[in-house]
Amino acid sequence: RGVGGFAVGGGGDGGGGGGGEGSSPAKRPRTEPGERKAMLLASEWREGALAAAELLMRRKVAKCREGSTAEVMLRQIRYSQESIKGVFMDGRPISVMRQELASGKKSIEDIPPISVVVTNGQVYSADNRRLWTFRHSGMPLDMRVPVAVGNSNAAFVRKMTTPTAGLTIRRRGDEGFGGGEHS
Repeated sequence: RGVGGFAVGGGGDGGGGGGGEGSSPAKRPRTEPGERKAMLLASEWREGALAAAELLMRRKVAKCREGSTAEVMLRQIRYSQESIKGVFMDGRPISVMRQELASGKKSIEDIPPISVVVTNGQVYSADNRRLWTFRHSGMPLDMRVPVAVGNSNAAFVRKMTTPTAGLTIRRRGDEGFGGGEHS
């Protein structure tokens, strides 16, 4: 006998327990090895798990040698500069990549990894336009993105102009951001 697919009591073998007092609790179905079960977590648990994952990823990036690749959550990468232009170095407007990512025409795997440097325990981007595009194309902030690890050389230090510890970045003008010309 079963209720909702679970065996109840003694399993109907006469071994006692017809569901009354003293019967054994419902048995859980077994999962196969390697099978994952979805769980609903309270927001506090979820945030704690995300914080732990972020810490482990940041430590891994900090230990990486220059030129190696790793993964971090999009939310972990900070801007290194105070502002960005709306056009990539090859002349393409940021709005084109943003639209391709948002529509699914391109995925994150189609784009070179963001170059990052770990400074003062934080992960800073050397590719601020690419980071802005990822963050503004609808990608979830807890999405894991590939990064190429660099070092804090003189050129990077010179570019480090953020007044907000990398949490925000200002757009220099509207050209290339999709304000009507490439939407």
